[in-house]
Amino acid sequence: LSSLNWVNLLQAMKEKLDGKGYSQVPQLSSSSMMNIKEPVKFVNDDPNGTKRAVLVGINYVGLPGQLSACHYDVKKVKEYLITELGFEEK
Repeated sequence: LSSLNWVNLLQAMKEKLDGKGYSQVPQLSSSSMMNIKEPVKFVNDDPNGTKRAVLVGINYVGLPGQLSACHYDVKKVKEYLITELGFEEK
């Protein structure tokens, strides 16, 4: 994971989706400038820093790409962030 940059991550996500017959295109947005060729970082380098996460599950109700487990996926990611990465539930 340490050598994975945002471009590679989005490309890998697109390949996975294509391989399963989905047409969605993964996208990244940010409110501030970022270098998308820098390694992906999910946790603050400062172990005493504040950890934050926003988790969103979208199920595309009524569309061809409708998902059925998005809420479960968000729940599992939340559990991972708390148990493995030390996030606090707030």
